[in-house]
Amino acid sequence: MKRSLLVSGALVAGVLLISVSAALGGPPGTYTLREDARGTSYTSEHVMIEAGKNVVVQSLTLEPGWTSGWHHHPGDAYVIMRKGKLTQYINCNEKIVWEAGKAYYHAAGEHSDHPDHKGPQLAKNEGDEMVDIMVIFTNVPQGQTPGFVPRDFLPPPKECPTLD
Repeated sequence: MKRSLLVSGALVAGVLLISVSAALGGPPGTYTLREDARGTSYTSEHVMIEAGKNVVVQSLTLEPGWTSGWHHHPGDAYVIMRKGKLTQYINCNEKIVWEAGKAYYHAAGEHSDHPDHKGPQLAKNEGDEMVDIMVIFTNVPQGQTPGFVPRDFLPPPKECPTLD
């Protein structure tokens, strides 16, 4: 009976020691963790990722006055706002301002806030500070030019050709 208690006690002590060690970061040199971005999601989404296609993560720093031009994304994209404010135009009058700490989803060819909107959109840094975003693209075809955000440029809506 004493031996059984001793073995049980040793087992509990070992598990406790491993748990405390893991909670404090574990043995030195086992791994390094760096969180690059975090944002509160604007919508709930289910994503299909195709085998054989690339998942691309890009960090972009956008200077004040930067504009994307009118465009849409041919594949799904997730945006995490890390710093600043980014204005997203659906047309000349409708816009959304995304702030640091927010995350949003673009379905291929759609607008992040208007899933039925299939037309072009424009993103613009209208603030005085840099905008820092992380974008995750899924289903990027093999051979896509590295360093270039997958997007198709489109003409502006007829009612606002000079918004760029």
